[in-house]
Amino acid sequence: MKWLWRIGFLMLSLGLVIKPVSAQQNQIQSRDIVSEHAITQLKLDGNWLAWRTWRSDFVNYTSELMLTNLTTGTSISLGSVQNQTYDFFIANGRVIWRDNQHFYQYDLTTQTSSILQVPDGQNQMRWTVAGDWLIWLELEGAPPQITNQIWKWHLAGNQAPMLVGSEVATIYGTDSLQSDGEIVSWSYATQVAVKYNVCSEIHYLALDGSQAPQKLTEPACNIGIKQNLLLNKSFYYCNKQHLYARTLANSETLIQENNCRFDALYGFAGSGNFLVALNYGEQTTADLSLIGVDIRQKSMFTIDRFGYSDSNRPSITINNSLVAWSDRRGAKPVIHVRPIAEVVPTAPRQANDPLLANRSYYPESMHSLGGLFEQYWQKNGGLAVFGYPQSEEFSQVNADTGKTYTVQFLERQRYEHHPELAGTPYEVSLGRLGAERLATLNRNWQNEGDSSAGAEQLPGQCQHFATTDRKLCGAFLSYWQSNGLDLGEPGVSYAESLALFGLPLTAPHMETNPDGDRVLTQWFERARFEWHPDNPAQFQVQLGRLAAEQIPNLGW
Repeated sequence: MKWLWRIGFLMLSLGLVIKPVSAQQNQIQSRDIVSEHAITQLKLDGNWLAWRTWRSDFVNYTSELMLTNLTTGTSISLGSVQNQTYDFFIANGRVIWRDNQHFYQYDLTTQTSSILQVPDGQNQMRWTVAGDWLIWLELEGAPPQITNQIWKWHLAGNQAPMLVGSEVATIYGTDSLQSDGEIVSWSYATQVAVKYNVCSEIHYLALDGSQAPQKLTEPACNIGIKQNLLLNKSFYYCNKQHLYARTLANSETLIQENNCRFDALYGFAGSGNFLVALNYGEQTTADLSLIGVDIRQKSMFTIDRFGYSDSNRPSITINNSLVAWSDRRGAKPVIHVRPIAEVVPTAPRQANDPLLANRSYYPESMHSLGGLFEQYWQKNGGLAVFGYPQSEEFSQVNADTGKTYTVQFLERQRYEHHPELAGTPYEVSLGRLGAERLATLNRNWQNEGDSSAGAEQLPGQCQHFATTDRKLCGAFLSYWQSNGLDLGEPGVSYAESLALFGLPLTAPHMETNPDGDRVLTQWFERARFEWHPDNPAQFQVQLGRLAAEQIPNLGW
């Protein structure tokens, strides 16, 4: 059945008109879009959101394609079809979709619809859109001699379809047809691994047809790679609960360890440097979370959390600045649209945020503490030593070990949970933020002068640390020796001070701190001491806000 065209589009926000693409310059703010029917798919392009709804009268079902201008909040219906559900794409200022008879196009600039005169292809098994190209995979022949052919057709409609490449198909079929405008990729099932699961490998070729199909050879059976995501010339996929990125050169990078339980078939998308996915709980599939992944920082964070069922499983999408997901937990289905900057771990939270349930909220920083991290904060000096939380908990790959840990930023430190050290005082450990901050500032502390430099400015006893060949003197030494983590030792031991601050990395020097004050400063593995002689005695040694200073380098 053809789509039922509405001559006068349904305007869900009366009195508003969708602006042409060129007129949309405003930054999109958070927006919630209420739907009358279940939402089954979402896709973003710039300031536009295309989404598909589904409804049934118990005899027939109807699928309707909607389009929302996120600048104005205006929504229109592009049409509906009965007893059919096909994919759609939104890219380069147009929406493309199909039924069992035609491909259709809606131009966002002219606000006009048309039927695309795509040459008939009854064997168009899978299709996608990249830039100005419609791309499809077509089967030729009959078993056991079946060939997969990749075709492309320019959406201007003034060229004949072009065969990009072909290869002999496997008996297990293909999946994940994708294109980024330069290459086309798909996954092949190579053999049955276990019931309902197959081993797969990725095949790809250049969209301009300049190379024959290539494949990324798998050294062992890889089930997870069947549902992969092509982004920035890399393929992202889960395998044995690890998240990997695979390049065209077949080199593999671990992005997250033991955290990848994606519902990749229904919820996996990416844009720029971010991925979003639906992630099952560690213990049960009854828990389902919408998570974000920052590829550059190798970090993963929770955006929303759901109880799992087929009826409330959200649809998700992302572009370079926005993330959107559907939500059926209320009286009516809702689409939440949020700037990425509002869902990252460092974004301010409200006290009534459901993700903060059973956690202590600090309105001073609009973040929370809970669990082991809160216990650690309370036990080891709290606000005076660590400051307020500056992020929520998230997982991140440790640059020193390559392992993935749950972390949280406070003003002066980054907490890391090390489950392999459970039952020891080091289950919660501190990041080497002093060393990291110096590296960010392009300072090589090993080349910064001799161990005695600046010692005369802190009269009193000195202690030499042979490992870094640095001296710690006077008030700085006294502060270092008087404070430490609680490791259960009498008084404040050397080990407890070392655990809190680490070794001195620099000699004391006059430096300008982020507040613009010129103060005597000495850097440690996990801290920065500042000398403020005009303060009352107990506040003359101050700790730098290393974590707060380092957070902007996350790019959030």
